[in-house]
Amino acid sequence: MKYLLFFIAGLWLVPNPSYASTLDMSKAFQIAASVKLGAQVEDNKIYNGKDIPEAPGKDADDKDYDCLNDEECGPNQKCGGDGKCVDICTMGTPYCANDGKHCKETPPHKYQCVECLTNEHCKTAKGTEGGYRCFENKCIVCESGAKDCECPGEKVADGNGGCKTPSPEEETPNSDCSPYDGAKRGFYKNANGTINIPEKVSGGTTACWDVYGAKATVNVPNSGNYSSVNIRMWQGATVNGSFKTASLTAGYNYTKNSHTITFNDKVTVNGPIKWEKQVQLNFKKGVDGNYTCHHLECDGNYGPCRDVGKVTCPWDNGGNEEEWGPKQKTEHCRKICGDDPSWGKQRFVYDRPGAKWGGKEEVCTRYPLDCGYKCTYSWDIKYGTGPEQPYTCQTAMQTGNKEYCVLGGQQGADWCR
Repeated sequence: MKYLLFFIAGLWLVPNPSYASTLDMSKAFQIAASVKLGAQVEDNKIYNGKDIPEAPGKDADDKDYDCLNDEECGPNQKCGGDGKCVDICTMGTPYCANDGKHCKETPPHKYQCVECLTNEHCKTAKGTEGGYRCFENKCIVCESGAKDCECPGEKVADGNGGCKTPSPEEETPNSDCSPYDGAKRGFYKNANGTINIPEKVSGGTTACWDVYGAKATVNVPNSGNYSSVNIRMWQGATVNGSFKTASLTAGYNYTKNSHTITFNDKVTVNGPIKWEKQVQLNFKKGVDGNYTCHHLECDGNYGPCRDVGKVTCPWDNGGNEEEWGPKQKTEHCRKICGDDPSWGKQRFVYDRPGAKWGGKEEVCTRYPLDCGYKCTYSWDIKYGTGPEQPYTCQTAMQTGNKEYCVLGGQQGADWCR
């Protein structure tokens, strides 16, 4: 009897089925409850995005919007304020245009205002007829002679953000190769670690290449023949493979720290070899060809670079280097280590023979202050890389209190740092 009473009481607690259906299926009730809880529930999905106001005269069951948040739209769209999915750059372009920039889609559901998407954008941004290249969404100055920089007619880039009529040497068969355009047989790679230069790209056999990053081992196909090679690794690089090129450059480096580009196999260069002063080129098996050496001055990561003149190639003896006197060695030190007229008399001078590489090391020294060694407390040293480039360049780091250090000697220098 006791169990029968419990069973009857249980039936009394079950709600009317029709009432339960009305309660559970009422979308208005669901949304009202969910809004109170801080989220919307529909078709068993929870939306934490923006709330879309109901259209006048319609209840929540009759909403006419397509989205409540960006995730309900395509990867290149966002959920607009009217509940419609809108293309990202339709939303972003007015904001970018106000700053003279362009909208770059960065899926999913985002955009970014950038300086350029094409080379043509750079002509407007820089107010020029050409001479700039859109690279990684920045307008960078094209290297002199480049033909892919929107210059009119037969003109080429002049290396300073403008255009010029090309010189005869810039009309070589492969002069139109751009490392940034595979269709023009160029190859570009931004990476660290290992970089393999391909034998072929989309336009055919690789004709020029450019590698960029911190530090890398670059593997080049043996017998490769290129119109230009540019290596810009700001912590150094090792290059494997014997190849030929009409131009070898180590420019556009990210920082001014000293580093070395080592070539493990013989390289042939029939044209200019150009590098920034903080870079040392080490040809372990030599360099052949009809080449000249030049120092570059570059304006930061993307250049431009200026050729500041020919220098004596440090791996060439000059025919009678062993017979040079101190004056000739000082002249050579200044070519290798730098010779800024603003330094006045305190420029690099030949100091002494070093002990490295069987005594082939030559030490070049510069004292910025005329108190010399007495007020020197440390050194900025860029060592030679080996018998092929044995010149070590060292600059004294000196205290500014010259008089005290002259009086106090080296001990005084310790106190004057």
